Amino acid sequence: MFQSQTSALRSAKRDRVRCCRREAADAAALDLEPALLKVAICRYGMFLKKFGRDPRPEEPLFFDPACDAPIEANRKEMRRQVIDAARSLRVDVRSLLAFLKLEETNPV
Repeated sequence: MFQSQTSALRSAKRDRVRCCRREAADAAALDLEPALLKVAICRYGMFLKKFGRDPRPEEPLFFDPACDAPIEANRKEMRRQVIDAARSLRVDVRSLLAFLKLEETNPV
């Protein structure tokens, strides 16, 4: 094979690999969007049940259940609420936690 043909083959192979990686990332993002929407709808319902009204735009969907007013939950409580909602909805918990940056951190 000539040098130019080898180079062209390598380039085509790299492009296929990049394309496959991009398609995998796009598929993961497509799976994540419905999961986020389902969790948001679930938390919306929890807000409605707890406070008897729709949340205002500035009010959190992840709230402290011990408070009588919608106060944003701490990180641990927010993580628990995401896990509970994701499990009840049968969506991927790990992807949601990673996207929301709520993965469990190990103290050093």
